[in-house]
Amino acid sequence: MVLSPSYSYPGIPEETSSGGTALLLCLFVVFTECQNVFGEFLSISGAQPDLVLAAAVACGIFRGRDQGFWLGFASGFIQDLASSPGVAMGQLALSKMMIGWLAGCLSTSVRRTFILVPILLIVIATVVNHVILAIFTADLASLQWRMLTSSALVNVIYGIPIYYFVGLFPGRQRS
Repeated sequence: MVLSPSYSYPGIPEETSSGGTALLLCLFVVFTECQNVFGEFLSISGAQPDLVLAAAVACGIFRGRDQGFWLGFASGFIQDLASSPGVAMGQLALSKMMIGWLAGCLSTSVRRTFILVPILLIVIATVVNHVILAIFTADLASLQWRMLTSSALVNVIYGIPIYYFVGLFPGRQRS
């Protein structure tokens, strides 16, 4: 069976190109490595940015819930592979997958170019990420208001340029 260019894969919108998805996966690897190598340098008041979280939010918004789900899972899995041995395998994949999917669910009801959209979604995604990781490690006492606010602020500062950069890749859904 020969697949024609007009063949539609299940779960992938037709306006999404696979070339853009491959570029985004490479970009996720770059974000993960930048986060691991330059995390201490990029930190503000001890809070390190989660560059992959911002990219997962952007993929969900610009590409829809299916692509946000799969790109979030892939980026979290890449982050799991690059993380320290003390971190349980799969917790970052689960959190980024849920964040990409939730952002994708909102993609049809928000204006993607409005500046408050990435700010609010990155703050919400930071809180969701911390809650999921605290539940996964069974350490709900580790959730502290000060840590959440500083992490959210740092993620917004670094996340807004990432949000608009990811939006430049081909295969976006039509606004």
